[in-house]
Amino acid sequence: MLTVEGLRSRYGRIEVLHGLDLRVDSGEIVAVVGANGAGKTTLLKCLAGVQPMSHGQVSFRGENLTAL
Repeated sequence: MLTVEGLRSRYGRIEVLHGLDLRVDSGEIVAVVGANGAGKTTLLKCLAGVQPMSHGQVSFRGENLTAL
């Protein structure tokens, strides 16, 4: 259902997400946990289209959302 492949994002010269892969199938519930500064908020911002991705692809139900 939701697929993230090779997601990279940066703030200026500092890369904060380093090739993240994620797959969430229909009916699954997923929690994103981690230490402060681990990139949880950046991941969600990238999925929402608020934070630009420097590399990677996001697909929902097989439709590529990366360019939206």
